[in-house]
Amino acid sequence: MLPQSYEFYISSFLKILERINSQKNTTPPQLILKDKYGNNYSGSLVSLDIDTKIIVLYSSDEIISYIMIDNLASISLKSVKENLELLSRNNKKISNNTLEDNATLSLDERVQMIEAAIIKNLGIAVKFRFSNVNTLDNIETENAISLIDSTFEILLEIATDEFGKDLVEKVEEFEFTNIDSNNFFMLKDSNRIVLKHCFAQKLPNDYHSLIKRKLEKLL
Repeated sequence: MLPQSYEFYISSFLKILERINSQKNTTPPQLILKDKYGNNYSGSLVSLDIDTKIIVLYSSDEIISYIMIDNLASISLKSVKENLELLSRNNKKISNNTLEDNATLSLDERVQMIEAAIIKNLGIAVKFRFSNVNTLDNIETENAISLIDSTFEILLEIATDEFGKDLVEKVEEFEFTNIDSNNFFMLKDSNRIVLKHCFAQKLPNDYHSLIKRKLEKLL
């Protein structure tokens, strides 16, 4: 049995793979990926490209596999007890001696990456902005990044045809507002969409589909 004290992230596949890819100084965990066509792939993560959304795996049989993230149906992680830090919130808190500016910086960098990826993939300039935010600890930053990652993925899904792309083009800015209550709001103000949530609180398990449903209605 896994330790009961661990609270696991339920994240998008992209977010899970990014967490694995960030562990550069450790032995890469062995993954088993299954796509929606029933194909299975196993090996360690060699490369993850956020722009093209392509995963590269290298197996012990010296096989290199290229998989589209959008085609994934499941991700399995071998030797999970040895890799709990990749999945759990518990190891993501920063100590009082850690400079919280580091968390804010990583969020700023993530925003820049997302904005650049939208321009590259859709040819559209959309700003991502945070309000009511001073400094964030690692838990709050993880939640904030999860929200913008999901928004980015959903925008790409919506803009797969010309009609959807026209809808996305009407949005100039997404504002993510940190609030005190643990409610999840999304509203539209002219060409700006505002998402409100308490970043310190656990995201709803279905936050990705929740954002998608609300966003499709607002657009």
